Amino acid sequence: SALSTAELDTLIAFGEVIVDGRPLADDARATLVEAIAARLRNAPDQAGLYRGAARLLEHLAGGRLGDLDLASRTALVARYHLDVRVSADESVADEARFIRTGLARELIAAYWQSAPGWAAIGYQTFPGRCGDLTRYTRQES
Repeated sequence: SALSTAELDTLIAFGEVIVDGRPLADDARATLVEAIAARLRNAPDQAGLYRGAARLLEHLAGGRLGDLDLASRTALVARYHLDVRVSADESVADEARFIRTGLARELIAAYWQSAPGWAAIGYQTFPGRCGDLTRYTRQES
């Protein structure tokens, strides 16, 4: 039930568009891969949804989504309204509905709740990690 490397690359290429609108560093990409892997470990029956989403994204891109530059990927997401939607539109295919209401939200949450997401907004230390050892060895003022 694991996804292929190509399928993961496609989903992460989509994630780059929706989580921060720029190419992601390796640690941020790893965060998104781990979020998808964790979801599939907890709900292996949903692997078909992820595969279908990757297939649809590749189809709409006319090839490998990751081969498109970020501006082209962003235009594709906007053209097909694959960004997050408040309600599930029943008139679209299951794969597109999953991309909008499941995958997009999952990737956004995974990124912004991770150390790379916190760093993107200027936090120097992610919660639960020691940022400055000397802070703990001197008296607070």
